[in-house]
Amino acid sequence: MGPMSGVLFLVGVIMVLVGRNRNNDFLFRGRLDLDDGDGEFNRIKSLIIGLSLIIIAVVMWVYLAVYGEPEPLPDYNSMMNRNSSQ
Repeated sequence: MGPMSGVLFLVGVIMVLVGRNRNNDFLFRGRLDLDDGDGEFNRIKSLIIGLSLIIIAVVMWVYLAVYGEPEPLPDYNSMMNRNSSQ
């Protein structure tokens, strides 16, 4: 959970930094856009998604700080093999 939250945070920061600048609207225009839009709606949507990814990563870090890293589930196949071989 720790490395995944770090990746989510980095992707969110990149999306926010790219989405903040109004001069980047051309990056968010699709090739198949039929309405000749300037991409502002997609830029704002990317900004909101980036902010939500940052919030999700921070919530994961708070969860890890309070409860610690969750223990992995036991490997039931090796437990069954160990019990049957005795």
